[in-house]
Amino acid sequence: MIGKSLYYLLSNDIDVSGIVGTRIYQDMPPQDSAFPFIVYTVISTAPTNTKDYSTKSVLDAVQVQIDMYSRKVTEINNLATHVRTKLDGYTGSQSGSTIKQCRFLNDSSGDPELEIPVYFRSQDYEIHLHKTNS
Repeated sequence: MIGKSLYYLLSNDIDVSGIVGTRIYQDMPPQDSAFPFIVYTVISTAPTNTKDYSTKSVLDAVQVQIDMYSRKVTEINNLATHVRTKLDGYTGSQSGSTIKQCRFLNDSSGDPELEIPVYFRSQDYEIHLHKTNS
């Protein structure tokens, strides 16, 4: 569920899509993907249990990683700024998910051990995702 929301939010942001278009992938890009692109991965999902544990959790804390790749240093820095601007502090409903809060955790750059010269940025977010109790 969160994957559809992330794709929607990033692909419909004019600044992000102005750089990557719709090249936003879950877990792994297709082989020979054109640069620049984004890959998002769900790192973990932790439920927020009720006090008496008698009902299912209706709020999950989902940690996601957003990896960005480009052949241009200016482009990767702009992309990282736009992604953070879109996601950090976001609340709302998209693609069947209700995001209560999206919180930026960290940003890193460096060599993702690719065999080609490319610039890389990685950002982590914690998303509080409300779900129905059914």
